[in-house]
Amino acid sequence: KPMIDERRFQNGFAHLLHREGVRVVAWADDEKCRVDDAGLPVPALFSRRVRGRLPADVARDAAPAMKVDVRARDAVLTSACDVVVLAAISHACDVEQSRALTCRGLVEAANLALAEDVERDLHARGVLVVPDLLASAGGSLAVEALYRATPKSGDEILAHVEARVSMLAADLFERCARERALPRDVLRRGE
Repeated sequence: KPMIDERRFQNGFAHLLHREGVRVVAWADDEKCRVDDAGLPVPALFSRRVRGRLPADVARDAAPAMKVDVRARDAVLTSACDVVVLAAISHACDVEQSRALTCRGLVEAANLALAEDVERDLHARGVLVVPDLLASAGGSLAVEALYRATPKSGDEILAHVEARVSMLAADLFERCARERALPRDVLRRGE
């Protein structure tokens, strides 16, 4: 059950994850965090955006039967979840704030989502961090699909991206385990 930090609501990670069957329990923008441990009504929330943002009370209006809590935006960092996706803000938290995270994994979908000291602290605590260079590689890999093959549909491009990201992630994390190294450090070496 991931929580999403999309403080500018540009990327639609919550929508994409929900479409794949993932239960999204917290979703933050630059003003508020919406939380429902049973899973947020992502399609209803997504459809209610105005100029890319959710009105403060939209969670309750979109799904009155659900128990959606509207909290301060930083509540996204303390919501109980398996994976956190930081999707729209650099340096989302400092080391002290990161210690409130209860997740087992974190995806840096935003450029420089975490400072290096935060990544190192999370790594030392056993939290798997997918670095921004890998998490945001989809656009480049889509272009690669266009140049390496002649895809007949968007689905073929997405399949290429999925296969390549899966391969790159498996290779990266195998090397991290073997070398006992931080993903950021392995990527820096570029071997």
